[in-house]
Amino acid sequence: MTVGLTAIERQMLELLLRRLGPAGRIVRQLIAENERLREENRRLADAADMALTRQGVAVRMQRRGELQDAGYMRPMKRRSPASWRFRVLRWEEGEGAIFPRDMPDGKVVPVLRIHVPLEDKPEDVPYWDITSKTLIAMLRPLLPRIVGTDTYVSITKDGEGRGSRYSVALQPA
Repeated sequence: MTVGLTAIERQMLELLLRRLGPAGRIVRQLIAENERLREENRRLADAADMALTRQGVAVRMQRRGELQDAGYMRPMKRRSPASWRFRVLRWEEGEGAIFPRDMPDGKVVPVLRIHVPLEDKPEDVPYWDITSKTLIAMLRPLLPRIVGTDTYVSITKDGEGRGSRYSVALQPA
């Protein structure tokens, strides 16, 4: 019922749900339904990827306009200082459009899409779209070694916009 929570978080949630009495039962049902739907969405996405691969069609990213309309573009953005920690299931490289403040018409940049387990990114879709050329260059040689393992990638960002600086560290599970 509580995918992605630590043992302590699960205990705290159970305590809270018990205190809620009858309303706690409804919350439990909503949590279970949410997790069931997340798993179903993941399976549907995997099946769609496999169907495209079987047809010989490479799964490629399209221009930002198409991705935005479909709700697929998920850039890795947070205010500085920021950090992310996740494992890598697979990755894709492609192109996408970004729209910095000083370029309202946008520009096409390389995009590295990293698919992560649901428990590593429980909100939204289970992948990150990375558009920083520096960060892509730092991650590209690491990905073949860590894909599908329990090794965590830890990314730290300092600064905003073009002045952002990243550090990448690998951490065993």
